[in-house]
Amino acid sequence: MTKSQRLKPVTKVAEDRERKAAQILGQSQRIVEERKKRLQELLAYRDEYQARFSNPATGGMSAYQAHDFRQFLCRLDQIIQEQERLLSLSISDLEEKKKAWMSTRSKAKALDKIVTRCRSEELTNITKREQHESDERSQRIRLSLGEGKNK
Repeated sequence: MTKSQRLKPVTKVAEDRERKAAQILGQSQRIVEERKKRLQELLAYRDEYQARFSNPATGGMSAYQAHDFRQFLCRLDQIIQEQERLLSLSISDLEEKKKAWMSTRSKAKALDKIVTRCRSEELTNITKREQHESDERSQRIRLSLGEGKNK
């Protein structure tokens, strides 16, 4: 068994780890995108709600309505802050996943280079061996033809 064949299972494990890390990275990216979208929706809703109720506020709003409006905006701001916190955590998690993926990827590439180098060396050795065998055959033929001429 050649060295490249012996390294095949190790390479397979490294590729599997890289693939899993890439899947985890992809999931993390989707979470970040979902949370960004959710934050944008909340901010847009807050702007829309505030704009909708700013007109009645100038025309007159009861104290009860003003109180409810402020409470709702306060609660909405809290939700927005929580979504910003979740997004920040998700981005940090994404960076960690990206580093993990890059690490497994570099290991897989390094192993692939080693296997490629081993294959190249094996092919070089095979070529040299075949050339040596061919040279020996040619020399034997020349010697046997040379002996035939002397007889």
